[in-house]
Amino acid sequence: LANMLGFNFAFYENDPEGTPDSLFRIAALLIRKGLLDLHELYSQLGPSFEDMKAGYNKKLADAREKARSLTTVSLNKEDGDEEGGSSKNKKQQEATPTENQKV
Repeated sequence: LANMLGFNFAFYENDPEGTPDSLFRIAALLIRKGLLDLHELYSQLGPSFEDMKAGYNKKLADAREKARSLTTVSLNKEDGDEEGGSSKNKKQQEATPTENQKV
């Protein structure tokens, strides 16, 4: 049973629409009724712990860099500053986060 649900979660892991809520509800109901153990299913959910840790460290480094840039004041006006955003901020807005089925 855990393998079947794990296969369904793996199928929806890279789906742009995300994992359907009904699949989470089915898994929760089976765990609640004692037909499925969470530890059996958890190992098959994505992303892996290493990927989650790497993503966390990247977001933490980005947040620190942004906080550091907010404390810096530049008195020189550059030509590109009139638009109100840098190319790095535009790249961050375009990036779509991957789905996390574990959290």
